[in-house]
Amino acid sequence: MAEFAVSVLLVISSTFLTADGVRISSLSVPGSVENGTSDSVVLDCIYEYSDEDQQLVVKWFFNQDTKPIYQWIPDLNKRSYSKSRFEGHINRHFEMTKDAYTKYRALNILRPTTEMTGTYSCSVTSLQGQDSRSADMVVYAKPRKFDLSFRRPVDSEETQFKCQVEGIFPEPQVLMYRVEQTQIAGNDYLNVDNMTQLNYSVQPNPAGPGQAQQRRATKDGYTTVLTTSLSNQHFKSHASARHLFFCVYTIPSTDIKQTRVLEFYPERYISNHAATEPTISISLLLMSLTSVYYHRSRA
Repeated sequence: MAEFAVSVLLVISSTFLTADGVRISSLSVPGSVENGTSDSVVLDCIYEYSDEDQQLVVKWFFNQDTKPIYQWIPDLNKRSYSKSRFEGHINRHFEMTKDAYTKYRALNILRPTTEMTGTYSCSVTSLQGQDSRSADMVVYAKPRKFDLSFRRPVDSEETQFKCQVEGIFPEPQVLMYRVEQTQIAGNDYLNVDNMTQLNYSVQPNPAGPGQAQQRRATKDGYTTVLTTSLSNQHFKSHASARHLFFCVYTIPSTDIKQTRVLEFYPERYISNHAATEPTISISLLLMSLTSVYYHRSRA
């Protein structure tokens, strides 16, 4: 009786293992690629199969489109491609392995462009089962233009500051900071780069009252313009302070970050070549700015 129970258990276990069928063990998709810099990228769908997995079919999908951009049926030695944005961008001769049931499993995308940013899904099916996985890839473009400037309109009691990021993809996060160097300690003051004799009052300027943020998308990417105004009276009341303005953009899902710094001299109102680099440690100051913005956002 015991032997019969063991035999039944083995049969049941074997049935479950077989019923599971093909299984994707990993999906390899580049997280980010810079537009115009790569000849090709490889998206690999690594799966495990057995002799029981008959009529194997591999499909690749893009975003929510139900029609695959690529399909491979090993038993028929047949591959098909959709007429889409990927036409002319998929290497039809690429082989990932020499195995008859895995060699054409991967996508080799030629000259990836920003419009290929999105979610890629691999689906593998057989008569025994099915499995699928998805991953995102961002094809980003750095801006053609990144400026931080200011102007004081005639007869105006305000000075206008503008940060412009043009021709970037995908839509960036843009922040502007105003930093005033003073000798007064307080809750909103930071020590920077162990310069204990200098303290910096940091004020992140999110879009809101007194500040406007414009975003628009074109076929050449996004343009973001961030503007803010400060009364001239403010500068008069802080005449002894050193005024620094920072504009920082980041590209989501990448480690791309860039900064423009403008050192403003109210008594001079110099509009050209005003973006001089301060003597403080920019990298440490930016770390402090990011930390302050994060904590204030959570507050």
